[in-house]
Amino acid sequence: DFNTFYMQAASGTKGGSSGSPVVDCQGRAVALNAGSKSSSASAFFLPLERVVRALNLIRDCWDAFGIKSESVYIPRGTLQMTFQHKGFEETRRLGLRNETEQMVRLVSPAGETGMLVVDSVVPEGPAHKHLEPGDVLVHINGEVVTQFLAMETLLDDSVGKEVNLQIERGGVPLTVKLEVEDLHSITPNHFLEVSGAVIHPLSYQQARNFRFKCGLVYVAEAGYMLSRASVPRHSIIKKFAGEDIENLDDLIAVISKLSRGARVPLEYVKYTDRYRNKSVLVTIDQHGWYAPPQLYTRNDATGLWNAKLAIPLESPFVVSHRAGHMDANLNSVSPLTESSPMDLKCQHESENTADGCVKMQTDEEIAVDGSHSGEDSIIEKKRRRVDEEIAAEGTISSFGDLDDIKDGALRHPSSVEGSDLARTISSNASLAEQVIEPALVMFEVHVPPICMLDGVHSQHFFGTGVIIYHSDCLGLVAVDRNTVAVSISDIMLSFAAYPIEIPAEVVFLHPVHNFALVAYDPSALGAGASVIRAAKLLPGLFHFSAPSINFLKVYCLVKERD
Repeated sequence: DFNTFYMQAASGTKGGSSGSPVVDCQGRAVALNAGSKSSSASAFFLPLERVVRALNLIRDCWDAFGIKSESVYIPRGTLQMTFQHKGFEETRRLGLRNETEQMVRLVSPAGETGMLVVDSVVPEGPAHKHLEPGDVLVHINGEVVTQFLAMETLLDDSVGKEVNLQIERGGVPLTVKLEVEDLHSITPNHFLEVSGAVIHPLSYQQARNFRFKCGLVYVAEAGYMLSRASVPRHSIIKKFAGEDIENLDDLIAVISKLSRGARVPLEYVKYTDRYRNKSVLVTIDQHGWYAPPQLYTRNDATGLWNAKLAIPLESPFVVSHRAGHMDANLNSVSPLTESSPMDLKCQHESENTADGCVKMQTDEEIAVDGSHSGEDSIIEKKRRRVDEEIAAEGTISSFGDLDDIKDGALRHPSSVEGSDLARTISSNASLAEQVIEPALVMFEVHVPPICMLDGVHSQHFFGTGVIIYHSDCLGLVAVDRNTVAVSISDIMLSFAAYPIEIPAEVVFLHPVHNFALVAYDPSALGAGASVIRAAKLLPGLFHFSAPSINFLKVYCLVKERD
């Protein structure tokens, strides 16, 4: 605490005893244990004068039967400034006049050693632009005040009223009139919880520490949504979605207008770098990993925090939250062990769909899928098939030179488009790079903290995937399970062939092999959809089980029909 004196004793108190009574040798409680210094045996105790006042006010609210009629209100006044008690020698160096010092010594109790000096002022508080650090306090309402207890008593009894302060600044007497503010009005009694983040108005204590005004939107915990955008704790939100944020109500109003999955700018400032605003792009929780924003309000009568929905039920955020849960139920990823009737029904229909997702497994591979003894022969056949394709198509290893690539492309013009060959001849990139570039995708994966119980070792992953299916209404990307470990993930895709970043969702996690399939919406690519192409897969390169291939067929067919 501040603006108070402490008792000090070499009692060597330890952690966990804060708030316990300090008893003298006669058994009387004289203070409350407040803290200690770990490097020594020193302990600091809070005097009981103002504690006794609060206790008496609480007693007055109880009737003769011991029933509390309502919540207790204890008046606390503040000017949002911090005083320090300095000796007379130091106040003289600050410019205190000799006649003022003599007057203070004369009217003060015997043994008085100093006066109260302004140490800091909270911006836009009652004392802002009226008092400055170094001002020496002489009178409050005509009464000489040199002790914290007298000052606190006057302020607590004058909440909502004006007080006259007589000070000396560099030897110049000044009189200022200030309105005493209610300390409870600048002490947060509510907070917003959204996507794991805890946001509330900036308290008086933190405003004093950070030198910001009270009531600003303060990030106590970044949670999932803000941590994805690298917004740190103790930040002050200045703008969100292009709108100025002055208080918590402004932030709630902006959130209620947004839909899940929206990407909006956020501007914030840190107290360690207060003169530079930083801007980030925040993605509103699109999959519904967390409940809609909740507003918690402290109930002083019960001592509990009452929660309620912070935004209206008809707001886009809540409506999209419900829709997101419906989509999640339809697109939930689960290991498949056997073909369902729908899989078998749609299997024949999806044979005619045009792309390689239905060609990932040959009839020969399905026939021997359950035979462990035939796995070695299948692997050998795949290796021979790859070698034959390399020899037939002119594909070379990474040690080949550009001339060999060009010759192979000219012998087999169907394997490479003419535009790729033209770009290859005019650049230093190899033909292999030109061919594979439209199918490469960069992954950025964020995993909610709620999934850390599944054994995921990190919340943020980067990796590279390959597009294996691309049409006008559906795209599929294959990626390793080290990049996409669980289905509960927020995924952003960046394409090598076109500078754009779009969201994606996990649709398949192979229960045995180390790969996953991620779907994206090609319509989100805009003009880049024509540049993106699926990689041409070698026959039999991917080995799926029958239920797995049926699942992919059904998924592709449903998406194409939608």
